[in-house]
Amino acid sequence: MLESVVIADNCGDTQAELPVKAVFVFIGASSHTDWLDGCVGLDENEFLLTGPALGEKDRAAFAEGDASYFLETSQPG
Repeated sequence: MLESVVIADNCGDTQAELPVKAVFVFIGASSHTDWLDGCVGLDENEFLLTGPALGEKDRAAFAEGDASYFLETSQPG
């Protein structure tokens, strides 16, 4: 469970701890994941497919009956 994050100032030497309950991860609008093609499931824009977005083909690496976790890719673990 997430309770806090530590943020650092890129221009100085200061850090601060902030209480949080969730984090939204979206780093940039360009995927830069072409090197992962064939290794994990990607969508048509080359963003990683995770959790419920995984299709049957992408779930092939999971044991039958195993459900993928919300942010898990097509490679278990």
